[in-house]
Amino acid sequence: MAEVKARRRNPVRSRETILLAAEKLFAECGPSVSVDLIAEKAKLNKRMIYHYFGSKDKLWQAVLERQYQKVALVEAKIESGNDLGGIISTLIEQY
Repeated sequence: MAEVKARRRNPVRSRETILLAAEKLFAECGPSVSVDLIAEKAKLNKRMIYHYFGSKDKLWQAVLERQYQKVALVEAKIESGNDLGGIISTLIEQY
């Protein structure tokens, strides 16, 4: 009899997987992309999107917040007095 490996749940990984899929699809299709498509891209059940984020609007908000955090990080590095090469490197790393 073949042994079936149980898939371990990892809420941090699942949430991150949803965010990455949503970022990509929102960038390609805008905020009107369907939850079904996001779930398909993340290879997770769409109920998980609602479990972690509550709604597609809240997922959209989480994606925007991540993008703003990236911008804030770049701005902080720029303000810290990095040379032009350092600033350009930071921008490339973040985007």
